Amino acid sequence: MRSLITGIGGFAGSHLAELLVSRGETVHGTVKDPSDTGLIGHLLDRKQIEVHAIDIRESRAMVDLLAQERYDRIYHLAGITFILDSVASPEETLDVNLGGTRALFEAARLSAPGARILCVSSAAAYGDLDDPGLPVEESTPFRPNNPYGFSKAAGDLLAYQYVSQHGLHIVRARPFNHTGPRQAPVFVCSEFAKAVAEIEAGRRTGELKVGNLEVGRDFSDVRDIVRGYALLLEKGAAGSAYNLSSGKSVKIGEILETLAGMARAEIRIRQDPGKLRPGEVLSIAGSSGKALRETGWRPNIPFEQTLRDLLDWWRARV
Repeated sequence: MRSLITGIGGFAGSHLAELLVSRGETVHGTVKDPSDTGLIGHLLDRKQIEVHAIDIRESRAMVDLLAQERYDRIYHLAGITFILDSVASPEETLDVNLGGTRALFEAARLSAPGARILCVSSAAAYGDLDDPGLPVEESTPFRPNNPYGFSKAAGDLLAYQYVSQHGLHIVRARPFNHTGPRQAPVFVCSEFAKAVAEIEAGRRTGELKVGNLEVGRDFSDVRDIVRGYALLLEKGAAGSAYNLSSGKSVKIGEILETLAGMARAEIRIRQDPGKLRPGEVLSIAGSSGKALRETGWRPNIPFEQTLRDLLDWWRARV
């Protein structure tokens, strides 16, 4: 099996690469910059992995890559992923997340029409909900409330168009929040874990500034999520969309409490108005029943273990 991962140097991309390599697959990946390989450095000495420095928006380069390498499966993870970055630069977010997706699909149409493709969308595409108390189904309408969510909703719909119009085998994944080792500290779980590790090491004061701790999100372990990606390409139906979620909403305050309970030092909490996000969805949980029925996927790693592994990862680096 020959697989391509766009954005292989990213958080989820590195874990997916690790999973596929462990299964004996030949794995290639794209990175925008040749230096974006820090998270997969431990894999680069394997003969079965190769990295290509290509911006996915470069249509000609993508066409040539797919024609030359003839991949069986393509996992499309590359893109801008941090919501506040999308708010600061909505034009670039749309260019990368939608323009890059279109360039990949066109390259596949021209050079690899038989490849199975996973388009990784996001639960952020759902946006504002009629009833946040109900689990989000795949039939829930898209009402994105930030540029990132809009770009992922647009890419998701574009995937369906390429299935319907051009007959490509594209499966749409809609992962909810996921965390674990290697996640950038701009994301809340990793931000907290890094801060705890720094406080333990005496590299910062014991005070931790936080935003709204009442916000609830559906969290899974990144290693469960990428296992879901592989199952979706193996068993998912072309054109179908699948939520990957735990099915329960966890308050940010509970995450902080869990990490503080693992800390080897006293942690003091102070709310910072600058960290509050206006218009934020207060609670969301997804239903992944469709993925379970059609692929057998369900999350296996307890969330407390995920947080412990994340904290230990930061401890090793701090």
